Amino acid sequence: MVRQVADRLEFLRDARSVLRKLPAVDPETPLVAMAGAPNVGKSSLVRAISTGRPAVREYPFTTKSVSLGHITARYQTIQVLDTPGLLDRPDAERNNIEKQGLAALEHLAPAIVFVTDASGTSGYPLEVQQALRAELRARYPQAPWLEVHGKFDLEQEAPPGEGALAVSATEGTGVDELKQAVIAMLLPG
Repeated sequence: MVRQVADRLEFLRDARSVLRKLPAVDPETPLVAMAGAPNVGKSSLVRAISTGRPAVREYPFTTKSVSLGHITARYQTIQVLDTPGLLDRPDAERNNIEKQGLAALEHLAPAIVFVTDASGTSGYPLEVQQALRAELRARYPQAPWLEVHGKFDLEQEAPPGEGALAVSATEGTGVDELKQAVIAMLLPG
């Protein structure tokens, strides 16, 4: 009988290994997710505003799974989720890493901090990032939303949009403002 279900048991063993590596998100605690294209600075911002310590590298797709950090404010905790970079393409063409990020946005229903890099160093043109932004905005219309213009210490191809925060994790520019904006968005009053 064990031989008959061996393939199912193997699947469960593999699933357990994957699930063990995912962070434990408390559904009762406010959650914000950093979203955007690969290499726009999401992980650097998570490190700058929270206890999260995701890997930060100079190349895209460093973040291979979701990771979690925390902000403590007003005796409450906010969870800060780092998501893998997303490409502007149909869901059927997305890889498993991208699907993990979308699953987090879909099922955890977080507030979203969308990070755009207009410095040209991410490897993704501003138009592609804006198309991704429009897709996510349409996909999650009820999500509280915050626009961030990252890597602002580098020369920018375009000024930040209306209401977007200009931030540089490297220089520390706008980091406190970003943290306070996240707190205000999730812990009003």
